Formats: sequence, structure tokens, C-alpha cells
Amino acid sequence: MNYKCLECGWSGAENELLCDSTDACSGVEQVDVCPNCGSQHVIIVFSETGN
Repeated sequence: MNYKCLECGWSGAENELLCDSTDACSGVEQVDVCPNCGSQHVIIVFSETGN
């Protein structure tokens, strides 16, 4: 699976993402962060294989 940043357009593999901690209702959660711009607006992009 690849990931894409909706803010700057960066795309790459999961192991390239940065991780950040944020306070949430249920405690501290880990969130994926774009390594290029630092945005948390990162989505999973599924490759189209023509199936």
C-alpha cells in the first residue's frame, strides 16, 4: 500500500511516514504524518491493477 498527502501531494510507502502522538478522548493516539510537509492529512492509496 502507498500513502498520499492531501496537502502537498507527497506519496510513498508506509515506512516513510513519520509518526506523532496526539491527545484524544481515549488517551494518546499515534497519527501518521507526512514526512514532506508535516500534515496529518495522509490517506491510503490502493494501486489499480486492472482486476
